[in-house]
Amino acid sequence: MTGQRISVVVPFFNNAALLGDCLASIAAQTYRDLQVIMVDDGSTDGSAAIARAQAAEDPRFELVSQRNGGPGSARNRGVAAAAGEFLAFVDADDLLPPDAYATMLSVLDRPGPANVSGSSGSDFVSGGARSRQGGWRPTLAARLSCSTTSRSGTSCSAGHSGTPPD
Repeated sequence: MTGQRISVVVPFFNNAALLGDCLASIAAQTYRDLQVIMVDDGSTDGSAAIARAQAAEDPRFELVSQRNGGPGSARNRGVAAAAGEFLAFVDADDLLPPDAYATMLSVLDRPGPANVSGSSGSDFVSGGARSRQGGWRPTLAARLSCSTTSRSGTSCSAGHSGTPPD
């Protein structure tokens, strides 16, 4: 799959009891332009069957399987398959509010901060971020704080965290 604006990596290992709800919360996003890479880290409890069923039902979802290598290995495998402009991570026990990615993108599309990290259970990182070695960009060092309530949906605000010291 290519052309999606956001690639969402969902690593999992033996999360059959929670994975279905997690994937349903991603599938229900109001922002639809997603590539969802589910990485099975050697599950033995039926988690892979849940992910396979989601991939069969929704072409935005794809399943990658590997031998158990731990969460870092599973995330890296998902990153390698990601094609989106932005990258998000969702743990198998996370549930996202339906407008999580739409809200985050509305902030990203405004002039200013390009890095976002929200409390919706997802890390959201710009593909253009630079490491310290490549030179810090103050506009890339920002934080977005998101919260949800049953009445008001998701609200976010962004603020610069400044340039890290040398």
